[in-house]
Amino acid sequence: MDFMVGLSRETTSSQRQLIRIHDFLMPYFIILFLCWQSFCVAGAGLSLPAVTASQEIPIAAKPPTGLSVSEIVSDVVGITSVEASMPTNAVDVTMPKEVAQTETPVERVVGGEIGTEEAQKTFTLTDIRLTLVKGVALYQKMANDIKHWPQFTCLNSVLKKGERDPIVTVMRKQLTYLGFMPKDHPASDLELFDETVEKGVRAFQERHSLDRDGILGLRTCRLLNMTPTNRVRLIHESIAQLDQLSAEWKGRFILVNVPTYDLFAVNQNRIEHAQSVIVGLLSRPTPNLSSPILSIVLNPSWGVPVSIFMKDKLRKVLHDPEYLERSGYRVYDQHGELLDPTVVNWDEVSRDHFPYTVRQQPGPNNALGNLKFILANDRAIFMHGTPQVSLFEKGERALSSGCIRVEDPIALALWVLNDAHMTMNLMHDMIDEETTQALPVKEKISVHTIYIPVWVDKEGILIFSSDPYHKNKI
Repeated sequence: MDFMVGLSRETTSSQRQLIRIHDFLMPYFIILFLCWQSFCVAGAGLSLPAVTASQEIPIAAKPPTGLSVSEIVSDVVGITSVEASMPTNAVDVTMPKEVAQTETPVERVVGGEIGTEEAQKTFTLTDIRLTLVKGVALYQKMANDIKHWPQFTCLNSVLKKGERDPIVTVMRKQLTYLGFMPKDHPASDLELFDETVEKGVRAFQERHSLDRDGILGLRTCRLLNMTPTNRVRLIHESIAQLDQLSAEWKGRFILVNVPTYDLFAVNQNRIEHAQSVIVGLLSRPTPNLSSPILSIVLNPSWGVPVSIFMKDKLRKVLHDPEYLERSGYRVYDQHGELLDPTVVNWDEVSRDHFPYTVRQQPGPNNALGNLKFILANDRAIFMHGTPQVSLFEKGERALSSGCIRVEDPIALALWVLNDAHMTMNLMHDMIDEETTQALPVKEKISVHTIYIPVWVDKEGILIFSSDPYHKNKI
């Protein structure tokens, strides 16, 4: 935003004075612009809560005093932007928050709560939008300061710690500009993929919804090559989607942002609960939908769809005839008679000819875990737990057959039920009874699955998705 366009190169003394005034006032104009943007969300369905004199302004909306514009936005994206006084070939950056700090503003979900009481009061959907707006300012400034973004050719091969390659020199520049490596990191061999580079890559992957393996692969390479201008475009697209979709979000509801694998439980704009999720594979994607929760089933059984049996189970059964019985599956014929799965001729089944019902009994190995959230939709999509809890440690979690696996289903169920008589201990006792039972959800709570490419995590930090469904046009 240049208010001095049109001035000639030979400026008068009064014009030079105007320039100095412009340079002095510019940061305040930008701060006022960002604050104005935050209040504009009310027209998009995200109402900004009123703040009284005794209340604390949400962290993401309160500009620190005595800081530059780039430092103001650093708190919401986890890095420090390029200072205007620096040459374009030097960037003043710090390590991202997950590396530089031992504590974060909002801790991981423990016991069904998101972080501290203060964080619960201040983290809202309004803050998410404001953080996205500030992200635009940050990456637009980066685009202005770094005219030619360093890039290299992405190959199917991988590069990891201990290896040497000329592209490591380019990686160092990218990671430094983006704030995932300190600018003054010592390196006697710039082409060596050393421990500092590996640490920077892991931090970068953390903020881009990638597996945090510290290895340069194809997906990591493509996201490193993304220019600041394209990052601005993606954030603009995300803001536009948020504005459009949020007009329909009312009361208490659940948001699942598929590409960043995040779930937020929202009450009147305030995020009260957050956790990680696993979504569908690229070949079996989780669709965008809005579905009310009908009931919550404790100790559910799982009726295996024919399509999943043919894709995932048949090969195991043919290789190991006792696999079904050992894993808690029962097989019924068309009349509901229980069969011995080891005597069924599985070579004769197909998707068009499958005269059996295969159902997995409740238990610790059940694919749905100990809880299932029944959703009203015609896509057979629901939410559930999983015995494979280690999968939540992965960054890329497009791993299911389309349904949504939640990391802490009991905590989410307590939030949905919102019943003072239903405690964590009581629910555990009911599950320990190993009896299948359905709990009705009396309040209308809808689950909205969305696909927004740039999001904000429960720590209030920008997260870029790795675009698991290849929807981004950039």
